[in-house]
Amino acid sequence: MKRVSILTFAILLCVSCQSSDNLSFRTFSEKCEDSIVSEKANTAELICNLTYPIGKSKINEDIREWLNQAIMQEFAATHENDDSPEIELSRHADNLQEAFRDYSSQYYKWVKKEYSDDQGELYPLQPFYVHFSARPVADNTRYVTYFVEADIYFAGAHGAPHAYYRTYDKKLEQFVSCDMLVKMEHMEDVCRIIYAKALKKRQELFNSQSLTTDFTDDYPCGDWSNYKSETIPKDKGLIPLQHIAILPQGIVVSYHPYQIGGFSEGDYHILVPFKNVGEYLLQDYSKF
Repeated sequence: MKRVSILTFAILLCVSCQSSDNLSFRTFSEKCEDSIVSEKANTAELICNLTYPIGKSKINEDIREWLNQAIMQEFAATHENDDSPEIELSRHADNLQEAFRDYSSQYYKWVKKEYSDDQGELYPLQPFYVHFSARPVADNTRYVTYFVEADIYFAGAHGAPHAYYRTYDKKLEQFVSCDMLVKMEHMEDVCRIIYAKALKKRQELFNSQSLTTDFTDDYPCGDWSNYKSETIPKDKGLIPLQHIAILPQGIVVSYHPYQIGGFSEGDYHILVPFKNVGEYLLQDYSKF
């Protein structure tokens, strides 16, 4: 019985599964071993819950590299000031568990350096942390789509939680962006559809008659927002195609707090069925 329990625990600790095209994934959940949790210091921690592909194909390597950068940028966002050291990409780009340990070690050293007195005792401080998770929510012969959630708090009035989808096209061997997905001549048509659906959702949930006009994009994941500046319409009734991705039901576009609504409204994930937008797309993902 004891042997069975140990085996079950091992399976739960590190889960491997096969996708439809033989990609293998591995999952790990880990907390920085050096996280500071005490009555005086409160909390300073880094937590990661990650499902990532293993193997040596370009698909696997591209996704791992992106996830490595994503963890690093969320981590670095908690201590952006003139005195903090530059956080470098991990040496373990292919081993994300080791990459996480690299970042958490740097994180702990930075906290100790910035918030300790001459005797090495921590000053009283407000909590700050990074909770990062990423997992595939769609995987077929053509594409794999990840859902990413990050909750970062850096001793402010509140944290900066955000979530988004990101799709990797296996045939094209690249991440999906709006300029490679949407026909340029129909970019505004798609933007208007997204705007209308976002506004309707905000009206239903919060009885608001407009979207926020000041579009903010200072989140760490802004580097892969999946649009190019020259393709972003600025006219009234249009919003950028932020974090565009593919789901089996259609295209999905994600917006973070403060981008089209108030902070308390959270993220918006605007889903448009293929039947409503298929004619405007350069790639046909509806049959997968």
